[in-house]
Formats: sequence, C-alpha cells, structure tokens
Amino acid sequence: MTTSNLILTASSPTTSTPTPRITPPHKLSIQLPPHPHVHTWNRHLPSYNQAHCSEIPIFKDACYVREQVFVHEQQVVPLVHHLDPDDARSVHIVIYAPENSEPEDIISGDSRESFQSKYVPVGTIRILPYPDHARPLPNSSIVAPPPTTNEELLHSSIFFNLPPPAYESTVSSALHDGIEPYIRLGRLALLPSYRGRGYADLLIQAALKWASENPRFSYEMLREEEKKRVPEWRGLVCLHAREKAVETWGRNGFLVDEGMGTWWEYENTQTPIRCMALAHTINGIIQKTQLLPGSPSVNNIPPTIFRQ
Repeated sequence: MTTSNLILTASSPTTSTPTPRITPPHKLSIQLPPHPHVHTWNRHLPSYNQAHCSEIPIFKDACYVREQVFVHEQQVVPLVHHLDPDDARSVHIVIYAPENSEPEDIISGDSRESFQSKYVPVGTIRILPYPDHARPLPNSSIVAPPPTTNEELLHSSIFFNLPPPAYESTVSSALHDGIEPYIRLGRLALLPSYRGRGYADLLIQAALKWASENPRFSYEMLREEEKKRVPEWRGLVCLHAREKAVETWGRNGFLVDEGMGTWWEYENTQTPIRCMALAHTINGIIQKTQLLPGSPSVNNIPPTIFRQ
C-alpha cells in the first residue's frame, strides 16, 4: 500500500502546481480524524456494510476506494488488514466524480452513503500527522512478507486507540535533517477507470492546501509533554511511494530522497515492488505552531467540508 513523505525547497512557490490540464468534474470532501466514531468498526466487513458508523460517511467512502484498489484489484492486503491505527488520527480526503461517468466501477447493490447522490467516490488520500513511525534507514531494503489473514484481530475499540509513536529524532537524509517534524501523505488510491485524468493531482494538491491552512493540526494532537519538546512544523511533507508512482508525485513538487533508501512490497504475484521516499516543503509555514493566532482548531472544523 502507498505511503508518502513530501518536502518543498525554500525557493519553491507556496504551492507546487502540476502542468495545467483540463480539470475533470469533481467534488472534494474532507473528513477530520474519525477516532471518536471507529470503535464499533467491524474489520471483517467492507466499508459499505458498517452498520454503526453513520457519523463518518466520508471515511467510509475513503475506505471503499481503498478496498477496491488495495484489497481487490492489487490484492496487496486482505480486508481485515487494510486499515491501521493511524487511520483514526488522520485526515482523509475523498474525491467524487459524476455518478454516470464510469458505471462499470460501481458495484451492484452496494450501500455506500453517497451512492444515491449525484457524485460517487473515485479516489482518496490520507494526511498523517506527526510524529511518524520509524522510517527505513538510509540505503536500506525491507522485504515485507506476503500478508496473512489468520491473525487474531484486536477489537476496534483497542486497535484504533493504540498510542501513536513518540517523537524522536532520526538519521538525517538528503532532504530531511532528522529533527524537523513532518506530516506524511499516503493511501493515495483511484479507481482504475479514473486514472490518468488528473484526479490524483487534485487529491495531492487538496492535501497540501489543507495542510498549509491548518498548520496546528499535528501540534494539537500531541501529548502535553510532547508539545514542550517537539520542534515547530515548517511545512515539511513526506511520503513513501512505489517506483511507478514517482512521476505522479514529482509533477506535484516532490523529490526522491535518495538518502532514505529503498524497500520492497509484494503484489498479488508475490513479486517484490521497489519503493522509495519523496519529500516536499510547503512554503510559508514558518510560524511557531504554538504562536498562530486565529488558526482553526481541529475541534472546531466541521467533520466534512464539501466543495465544488
């Protein structure tokens, strides 16, 4: 599955815009961290069969897209393992296309919250706040075993409440000093019929825009003791991506961080796929997170923001 690290250089514009193309018809919806509402999520069932999560329809739509791509199409992870504890603390962005644009991508009889509306979910991306998990050491390779389905599952009330990693400095790389905190983009997924149309660029740019407009997001989620010692966030964004996805991220301003090394993932053929890290910095995020008067709080932003 796709994860990501982004960095923009100081000389880069505030936002890095890909080469202009015809913008496809779409709507974007933003789901703030669904943590309060996922304790009843049944990980044995697909998103559109979750009976007790009506408060988070946008998150359910994000999971629907991820299930179609990662579980069914690519078969890189079984349904019970396609979610992780970080999903509860992350922001999820979903892009919607007109319902009749590609009917072959719609599953007969599914009960997605948005199915009866004019637009249907076709793509998603995740914004993971810092602190992040330990990243691969520079120039290392990691071979992950094929996923299994016979593990005992933690109940969601425990699984989605597992503590996030503590902030720690790490080994520096070409694009990261090992100290500055960064947010991480990931879980970028599009239904097959909607690829190559510009939807991925729209998702990436929406994620960068949201992060730039909400610089206190990660800081407000830190434990109180961490707020006193975690350095300020200055716009650094990172991601881990498969080699074939580098071009998509590159046209949105991301650079491959050669110093962070490569590692491998398995597809359904159990053939290892080379992955690497990329980084990008959003200019203008230079204020100390503790001193941002008027910045919106995570607690007072509507759980969904629907825009044309």
